[in-house]
Amino acid sequence: MTKKEYGKKFRDLPDALSANELAQVLRVNVKTVYKLIRTGQIPAVRVGREYRVAKGTLVDYLRSNERKAGNKYVLSDNSSRSA
Repeated sequence: MTKKEYGKKFRDLPDALSANELAQVLRVNVKTVYKLIRTGQIPAVRVGREYRVAKGTLVDYLRSNERKAGNKYVLSDNSSRSA
């Protein structure tokens, strides 16, 4: 997926996502998000007691993993359409 395609897919998301919002987008447990942040796989900024991840950072993370996986996965939108 290109950066522009991700931009369209994520246009309704806020510019900075909380760990809970990021977990929903990635469809993983929030503990997994904190692990990704802690290990530096997803850069985040701490605001008070919470972390925020820029939407652009999420797109970069997904695109880098897409290249590593050789485009072998699809980010689900919970529809019945096949990829």
